[in-house]
Amino acid sequence: MYEARKLSAAAAQIDEAAEGRLTSILRRGDMQGKSGTTLMLQSVAGVSAERILLVGLGAEGEFGVKQYREAISTAMRAVNTSGASDAELHLTALEVDGRDAQWRVQQAVTLAQESTYRFDAMKSRKDSNRQRLRSVTLALSGKADARKGERGLAHGGDDPIGHLVGSRSRQ
Repeated sequence: MYEARKLSAAAAQIDEAAEGRLTSILRRGDMQGKSGTTLMLQSVAGVSAERILLVGLGAEGEFGVKQYREAISTAMRAVNTSGASDAELHLTALEVDGRDAQWRVQQAVTLAQESTYRFDAMKSRKDSNRQRLRSVTLALSGKADARKGERGLAHGGDDPIGHLVGSRSRQ
C-alpha cells in the first residue's frame, strides 16, 4: 500500500474480493502506507487467507530498489513472527524501475532467507515450540514474469533454513 492511501494492484484485487474492507481501513486511517509499516488483518471476509499483511510502500513516485527491498524485508519479518507456516507474497508483482521479475524474485528469495534465518546451534534452550515459516509463494503478474521468476529462484541462493520458495503466475 502506497502513501496517500493508494492500494497496489494486488491489494486492490484483495479489496474487491473483501468487498471494500481494505478501502474502509484506509478511510479510517488505520494504515497510512508509510514505508516500513505493516498492519496484520485477521479473518477478512471474502478472502481465503487466514491473515492479510498490509505493507507500507512509501510514496508511489519514489518507489524503487531501496523501497522494494525494505518492503520485502519488513513483510518477511512480520510473517515470520506471526506464527504462519505458509505465506503468499504479492510484493514480487510490483514494478520496480529498471528491474525485471528475475531480479525481484532473486531479491525476495535472498531477503526471505536473511529475514528468517536463526542461528541457535549454540543456544542451550532452543525455541522448539515456535512454528516456523516453511514455504513462501511468490506471486507474479503473468507467464513472461513467471519464466523470469523461475530464473530468479535459481539465482536466489541455497536455502539454509529449508523453507520452499515457489512462484505462481497471477492472472
